[in-house]
Amino acid sequence: MIQISAALIALSFFLASDSMAQAFGFQEAHLRFALILFSILTEPIGILLGIPLSSLSRKAEFRSDAYAAKNYDADSMIRALK
Repeated sequence: MIQISAALIALSFFLASDSMAQAFGFQEAHLRFALILFSILTEPIGILLGIPLSSLSRKAEFRSDAYAAKNYDADSMIRALK
């Protein structure tokens, strides 16, 4: 959710920023230009944010697996994954 929210905020900035478009030689903000610039600039940010977010997701997955193994039949979980 955080990553999506940050991306939408950044996209709204690029769509509304005349000064950003003027820096690249346009008179006013253009939809196509804003989308291209947004995709170019947010890709490295997405990669950098993806690493810790994936780590958090994996930790939650391991905690849920440990809970299920402790409170339920671990052998049935193992059979389900094979």
